Amino acid sequence: MSTRIILILATALSLLNIHAEPHIRMASFPSLSPDGSKVLFSWGGDIWSTPAEGGRSTRLTTHPAWDFAPHFTPDGKSICFGSSRAGGYQVFIMPAEGGSARQITHHSENSFIEDIAPNSKSILIRGIRDFPGRKPYRLYEVPLQGEKPEKMIFPAYAENGRYSPDC
Repeated sequence: MSTRIILILATALSLLNIHAEPHIRMASFPSLSPDGSKVLFSWGGDIWSTPAEGGRSTRLTTHPAWDFAPHFTPDGKSICFGSSRAGGYQVFIMPAEGGSARQITHHSENSFIEDIAPNSKSILIRGIRDFPGRKPYRLYEVPLQGEKPEKMIFPAYAENGRYSPDC
């Protein structure tokens, strides 16, 4: 076989692999959209969306960093998620259909998203700040628009926090 034919075949095979549907296994952090039509999940370091009734998944983030734990905002227009894009783990927001992400948290320690307020104005995060010891995590509230600094909810160990629906 000539070198030219081998090169053409190699190029064609690589293009097939680029457009091949991935075989997703062991997806994590599922999140149902407010209207129940879509499910977000983390897989392979990116955020994906799929119809709730099943079907083809769509990759929403493509970044060398690790993107994880997506949450729909209550209005369904945006997605908040954790990412290592800023070095440590921080929280980002992006349109629900995909697009560019904007960083919400900016602390030198990690910030992990716990929940989004029912009014879509703030998020609840878990983070280590200035509390040494075996259980240093505390819950903080952070405005989605970033106009105010984070606020500690109460000075005690906590994780897996959720907003009350009537907030």
